[in-house]
Amino acid sequence: MHGRTWKAWLVPGGLLLALAAALVNSSLFAQVAPSLSFYYVAVFAAGLLLAWRFNSSRLLFSLLALLLAHRAVAFFSNGPIQTGNVLTGPGRTAVALAALLIPLNFIVFAQMRERGLTIAGIAPRFGLLFLESVVFAVLCRPENSFEYGSVNPHPTGGFPIPLWILLSFVAAIAVFVRRFFQTRKPIEPGFAWSVAAVFLWLQFAPVGKASDAYVVTAALILAASLIETSYVLAYHDELTGIRGRRAFNESLLSLDQQYAIAIVDIDHFKKFNDTSSLPLRRRRVRHRLSQHVRQRSVRASGRVAPAHREIHVSSARRG
Repeated sequence: MHGRTWKAWLVPGGLLLALAAALVNSSLFAQVAPSLSFYYVAVFAAGLLLAWRFNSSRLLFSLLALLLAHRAVAFFSNGPIQTGNVLTGPGRTAVALAALLIPLNFIVFAQMRERGLTIAGIAPRFGLLFLESVVFAVLCRPENSFEYGSVNPHPTGGFPIPLWILLSFVAAIAVFVRRFFQTRKPIEPGFAWSVAAVFLWLQFAPVGKASDAYVVTAALILAASLIETSYVLAYHDELTGIRGRRAFNESLLSLDQQYAIAIVDIDHFKKFNDTSSLPLRRRRVRHRLSQHVRQRSVRASGRVAPAHREIHVSSARRG
């Protein structure tokens, strides 16, 4: 994987989750814990507003699923437990159901066609969450709840998630990895890291202030990934991955010396575009450009029209 791919996977999701995990396991956590309630509300409110502003039903309902699951686990665990307690009965059932449903919901919302915040886009997702909420409430009744596993010595009351439920996390991450290599959009790594944050929450801190920290980190990763995706779409060409017209114009303004302009036109571009897959189109376009332009002489490049590329070459670096 090249540098841009590593960056998409590590920033912002990997960085945010690493910082959250380090904070939860440090002595500083006790000092910042009182402010988590405000941070929790602020992040979810900002995330929901971003989902509305960017017309993303996928993000909106993913945040709602995460929020509802977190509140349900806290409710069926008889409130926020800080230390020294072990979840039993309805609390364990709630954690198991959350571990199963959150990754599966993320997968379903990713596979459903994005229709924006319209009735056609909202109705099926809302119906799914409503049905799951009813099932969740029924299964977590004391007479229906189940016990599994053994008491975990973790001081936060965490316990291992059953193997068959862990498969939902593995499946979700695999889906988002595949979707990333198909679309190259940062939102997919964001969902993968958010699933990882959900795992840390349910495995090691299903209740208490640490759970708030992991859940709010999962929500923050999703919101930040949406912003990063919007940036990539605004500044990069979706077909080839090279910079788009906006980034090209900004690079042009930053040049401080004389330069030449080369316009590379690709013949039969529409036929090539209609008969090739996205990854193949990217490789072929980049290969065609590399045949005509020395990369070390290129100071700025970008796609500025549907069928050609325009490349700036600094006169000081031509030879």
